[in-house]
Amino acid sequence: MDLITEWSSRATSRQTRTYLNDDPLTFVAKGADILGTVQKNEPLQPVTEEHAEKYGHGPFHRSRYGICRRSWRAGPCNKFADCLNCSELLMCKGDRLATDTIQHDLDSLRQTYDAAQQAISDGERSASRWTLVTAAQIKQITNLLSILNDISIPDGSPIEIEGRDFSHEQTIVSEKAEAAAIRLPDKQMLGITYGDDLLACLELLRSTDNA
Repeated sequence: MDLITEWSSRATSRQTRTYLNDDPLTFVAKGADILGTVQKNEPLQPVTEEHAEKYGHGPFHRSRYGICRRSWRAGPCNKFADCLNCSELLMCKGDRLATDTIQHDLDSLRQTYDAAQQAISDGERSASRWTLVTAAQIKQITNLLSILNDISIPDGSPIEIEGRDFSHEQTIVSEKAEAAAIRLPDKQMLGITYGDDLLACLELLRSTDNA
């Protein structure tokens, strides 16, 4: 188009399009056809809920903390990477990568919290909401680490966070969580709900080669 505009001594390519009386998309389609780069796509028919259910839950993905059970049919994740406050996270006792990551997060969070507390003590104006939330978060992560490092809990045990998270699909939100906000779900029930693939993922996290 620019070459034709320059060759014709026109002011802009808009004048060339008017003269050729070609829609830009039609012009591009013709060029793609000449160059042999046309990609014909056929739209897929919508899938019913009944048909989708035949394929089960769908794939799981591994995060820094464990396995995310988010159903992408419901929509993208709306937790904004707040995995440790999400009930859709399934962790595995013995997962070294997750344990080391959580320990690093806790150390960084404590350092930031201590610096904020020192600033408050020095007379700086405080963000009281942040300090309250962060103190509770430190307590919860500490409880979680104590479970991950508890030798009385066998490696391979699934661990999940109690639902203090929010999602648009959730219609009933629990008013209270357990004291540690953590529980150990039954493997058999997980297999019934999510299938053997999830249990296989847990076994991979437990293995010594996963890190």
